[in-house]
Amino acid sequence: MPSKNEAKSATTKRKKLIAEDVLEHSAILFSQKGVGGTSFQDIANAMGLTRAAIYYYFPSKDAILTAMVEETVEAAAFFGDDSENAHGSFSEQIRSIVRHKVIHIINRRIRLRVLDRSEKELPKNLAERHDVAKRGVLAGYMKVISRGIAAGEFRPLDARLAAFTIIGMCNWVAWWFKEEGPASPAQIADFIADTAVRSLQRSTKVQNGNSLDSAIDQLKDTVSSLEALKSIYAPPSKSRTKNTRPRRPLR
Repeated sequence: MPSKNEAKSATTKRKKLIAEDVLEHSAILFSQKGVGGTSFQDIANAMGLTRAAIYYYFPSKDAILTAMVEETVEAAAFFGDDSENAHGSFSEQIRSIVRHKVIHIINRRIRLRVLDRSEKELPKNLAERHDVAKRGVLAGYMKVISRGIAAGEFRPLDARLAAFTIIGMCNWVAWWFKEEGPASPAQIADFIADTAVRSLQRSTKVQNGNSLDSAIDQLKDTVSSLEALKSIYAPPSKSRTKNTRPRRPLR
C-alpha cells in the first residue's frame, strides 16, 4: 500500500498531466477557432470531460492564456547567471540555450503559434507580461553573445542582430516541425544549436593558430566583420548636388 507521501505525489503528477492536456487541447481549439470563438464547453467536449472538470484546473480562458504566457516567462528565466547553461565556454552556453529553446518550442509549438497569432487578443496585463518575457529572452541572448565577443571567442558583430537571428531561427521551428518528419526533435535541436554557434564563432583558423599568421587572420576576420556592420549601419552617402543639373546643349 503506497504511503501518504507517495499517494500525494501521484495525485500531484496526475493533476499536472491533466492540466497539460487542457492546455494542449485549448491551444488546438484556439488555433482553429480563435480565442474568442472557443468556449469552455468546446474544450470540455474535445477532452471528453465536463465543463466543471475544466474549471477545476483553469477558472477562465484568461487563466489558460496566463499559463501559456508563463511558459515564455520560464524561457526568459533560463538565462539566469546561476542556471546550468551559464557554465562552460560562451559557445557551449549558446549551444545549451538554443538546444533547450528548440526542444521547448517543439514540445509546445501549438501554444506558441497561438500566442503569436493572438497577441492582440490578450488582456492588457498578459500582453505586457508576454512582451517583457520576450524582451528578457532577447536580452539574455545579447548578454551571452556580447560576453563572447568581449572574450574574443565570437566575431565582432552586432549582438542584437545576432540574437534576433538566432531567436527567429528557433521560433520558426514551431511552424514547420512535423512529427512524421525525417529528423527527431533532438536532431533538429542539435543542428540548429550548432548552426547558431558557427554563425558567431571566429574562424577555426583564427582560434587554433598561435603564430603571426594567426594574428593576421584574426585581424582579417575582425575587419571583415566590421565591414559587414558598416554596410548595415553606415548612413547613406549623400549624392553631390554640385553639377547635377543637365547641361544646356551647345548652340
